Amino acid sequence: MSQYHEPVMLKEAIRLLDPKPNENFIDCTLGGGGHAEEILKKNGSGRVLGIDLDQEALDESRDRLKGFQERMVFVQGNFADLKNIVQVNKFTDISGILLDLGVSYHQLKSPGRGFSYRLEGELDMRLGEKIPVSAKDYIEGISANDLKNILEKYGEVRSAERISQKIIDYRKNIKIASTLDLTRSVLGKKEINKTNVKLISQVFQAIRIAVNNELENLNQVLSQALEILRPSGRMVVISYHSLEDRIVKKYFQKEARDCICPDDALQCQCDHKKRLKIITKKPLTASKSEILSNRKGRSAKLRAIIKI
Repeated sequence: MSQYHEPVMLKEAIRLLDPKPNENFIDCTLGGGGHAEEILKKNGSGRVLGIDLDQEALDESRDRLKGFQERMVFVQGNFADLKNIVQVNKFTDISGILLDLGVSYHQLKSPGRGFSYRLEGELDMRLGEKIPVSAKDYIEGISANDLKNILEKYGEVRSAERISQKIIDYRKNIKIASTLDLTRSVLGKKEINKTNVKLISQVFQAIRIAVNNELENLNQVLSQALEILRPSGRMVVISYHSLEDRIVKKYFQKEARDCICPDDALQCQCDHKKRLKIITKKPLTASKSEILSNRKGRSAKLRAIIKI
């Protein structure tokens, strides 16, 4: 079985998207097509637009969904361009949108992709070949101060200044070209263990987010997704770290309110009108049984809304 074939929180996502016959959906992070397959089983003659940056994922999902090919539209692209993708493909009357963020298990376990600090491979970290700069080139050109800021902002690394300087000092003598080069630049000769695994994972996360512009892309897609949803349409977002979840939570909370003026404002001046209803008061998390079979589910948080 392919490593793509275990989508996270599948039952919860499908229940909240609530696909019905003849409804159209967008899967902004198609991956291996697991979520899309379940939607296609339930939406009758409705269609699904599947977007992914990774051509490998699209090839995998095409194979998995070949029985539904007349109702599938496959697009290699960045979900930050969602409105344009929808317009180019004349995909309208959209009842639901899914975003399953982060790196797939397949990508993480492919040494050549450079996402894993445990597997030696070229330090790439790009979610798709259209991303212009690899992690190797990114680290080669960054200053110590900019790297410190990236580690603080995207990795929440407490010792960001010290770690960034270690990486820069290492770079002076040895080109950081592989995943293990980056690991050694941070940990020296120490093996990865319980005391340092959090630090190295934070460093890899920060650089991956920066290389792929992940948080900026998420900010861009949320407003576009809400705009193109039809009234009563639903959006489900599954995130895997606090930075992503915070963006989703704040955006949903803002758009669920009529007024977004500061609390000390004497009267409303923003003319903001609420555009959605939050249907997950608290983010849903994966069940214990799912976490046992799918480790990616450990950190998953699912939030969902209905457009009003």
